Amino acid sequence: PPDAIAGNQPGWLLDKYKFLPMLAHAQRNWPGLKWYIYIEDDTFIFWDNVLRYLSDLESDDEPSYYGALSGEGNETFAQGGSGLVFSRSLLRTIFGGNDVPGLEKYGNETSKECCGDVMLGKVLRDYGIYVNRRTYGTGSFRPEPPWKTGFDDLIWCTPVFTFHHMHQRDILQLSE
Repeated sequence: PPDAIAGNQPGWLLDKYKFLPMLAHAQRNWPGLKWYIYIEDDTFIFWDNVLRYLSDLESDDEPSYYGALSGEGNETFAQGGSGLVFSRSLLRTIFGGNDVPGLEKYGNETSKECCGDVMLGKVLRDYGIYVNRRTYGTGSFRPEPPWKTGFDDLIWCTPVFTFHHMHQRDILQLSE
């Protein structure tokens, strides 16, 4: 059951509902930004690497989002804890009109999912938008801290964008 995956914690049960309102809020309040970046408080972001990478991309070409690839086949999504990047055209296309996907449309489905990033992936797939794989596979957005991250030939020389599940002391050390 979905609750078992998330540990049946009250925070987890609410956490999965944040993504759609968060993106609608961002579009409504800051519609002209080029990129929208989401990170959690236990995620460290290497701003220089992320901004350098995004500077080579066009945020208006086609709706796209980036993050650590998770799931399989047509069920792929970007794992939220390791950070997510959304293009301006994605927010404008999906959250800029009057038919904004939200709890009214997806609330019952969200209640059956374990996690909000899984549901966000489903919503975006419903609009024909899949995780962009141009970010070096899963190498740049790391869903684990450095001491749990494996390095192989595919990601050895790729820039690190984020590490997730970081302790406060580790975030402080990396920032220094």
